Amino acid sequence: IERGAVATLLQAMDRHKTDASIQEAACSALAHLAGNGANAIRAGGGVAAVLHAMEAFPYHRALQESACWALGNLSAAQENAVRIAGAGGVECVLGAMQRFAD
Repeated sequence: IERGAVATLLQAMDRHKTDASIQEAACSALAHLAGNGANAIRAGGGVAAVLHAMEAFPYHRALQESACWALGNLSAAQENAVRIAGAGGVECVLGAMQRFAD
């Protein structure tokens, strides 16, 4: 995968931290790219960016769903799973599941 696409998404997330729609769209795109681009996403700080989006918008259902999807896809790689867990990802996902249990 081209690092350029991942870098562009992560830059958009960083520049627009207060825009839930951009955060949600970027999480969704990262979820799609995670299959072949997990290493680039991890190396670029994607785990932290996704978790930050989840923490910034805890009641934005679509964002939480996209972020959980991204984290799930990223966690297929052991190194990513360890990083996600160490950064509080399990707690973020559990929080989203509790808020949107319906």
